[in-house]
Amino acid sequence: MNIPWRLVLAHTKRRWLRSTLTIVSVFMTILIFGILRSFIVGIETSVAEASSTRLVSASALSLFAHLPKRLEGEIAQLPGVEAVTHWTWFGGVYIDSSPDHLWGRFGVDVPSMRKVYGPDLILDDEVWKRFEENRTSCIIGADLAKDEKLKLGDRVKIVGNLFPGTVDVEIVGIYQSKVRSFDQKTMFMHWDYMNELSKSAGGRQDIVSTFTMLLKDPGQAGGLAKSIDTNYASSSNRTLTQTEKMFQAQFASMWGNLPLFFSILGGIVIVACLMVTANTMMLNARERVQEVGILKTLGFTPGSVSTMALVEGLLLCLVGGALAMAVVRSFDGKMMMFTILTVPWRTIAEGLAIAAGLGLLSGFIPALLTHKLTILDAIRRRA
Repeated sequence: MNIPWRLVLAHTKRRWLRSTLTIVSVFMTILIFGILRSFIVGIETSVAEASSTRLVSASALSLFAHLPKRLEGEIAQLPGVEAVTHWTWFGGVYIDSSPDHLWGRFGVDVPSMRKVYGPDLILDDEVWKRFEENRTSCIIGADLAKDEKLKLGDRVKIVGNLFPGTVDVEIVGIYQSKVRSFDQKTMFMHWDYMNELSKSAGGRQDIVSTFTMLLKDPGQAGGLAKSIDTNYASSSNRTLTQTEKMFQAQFASMWGNLPLFFSILGGIVIVACLMVTANTMMLNARERVQEVGILKTLGFTPGSVSTMALVEGLLLCLVGGALAMAVVRSFDGKMMMFTILTVPWRTIAEGLAIAAGLGLLSGFIPALLTHKLTILDAIRRRA
């Protein structure tokens, strides 16, 4: 069946405001769906891409509790451990306390961090060397550099809160990540430097947030994790040791069952948009009753006339959906609530499919009505 595209476009232009509002409503709906879906996929991807050759030990009390730094040497002596490094959340305030400047800042041991996490990062050997030799230096992720407009050689000052003292460090490197489980919106500085500042101010000292172990054999992960936790079970520093994949899943679970909540929310938004779009298409059909009669009088078959109504709804919704998914695609790799948004082509296809479904469903009833409408009824009726 040949579709008279010129007539379809003429119809959409005639009521351009209504057509524009329909496109905007679908755009907002698919945009919300795309962002929510990207967050869910981001959580799933960060867990899926976590390394199977690393174990993470944290306090059994809470992820926000600390462990003494001295445990590092004991853990390093365990059989099957190739290297151990530690991360410590510094917190602090950069510029101001607004969410715009809230991103990860960790104190680390540079040589051991390079052994354990170096394969996940794109960073030149010369940069690693400068980072290791300069105790008041730091490296930052590419996304952080872009968002905060930072560059090599800039100095970053962060006023401590968890650890007192003002950190003043120079950016010597900007890294990119090879995996989604390692975000690009984090700053890493020397643990020794932040620890000395805190100690001199009478604050917390000689503690770390987590230990990460690089294993010689991933098959030993279960036994080694049990051995570590058993060793410290009766001490004041009980540990919870998990594979990096399980640790990422635990961190994601802190948000609760957000995937389910976001899925329900997205479904509600889509249904609401369907009601609005269907109502708009019904109004369009009522206003074009006499036009339908004229078209049928000129020889257009009922099938071609109803197809025009269906195609018009589909076209408007697809335009809104395509624009929305183009915007969503630009969010790929961005951070939201400490989760890297991930927008695979599957999500793009899902968004376009939903937009097409909205168009077909909203245009079905108008198409059915115009198909059944006789020439006599159409000409004598007024919108």
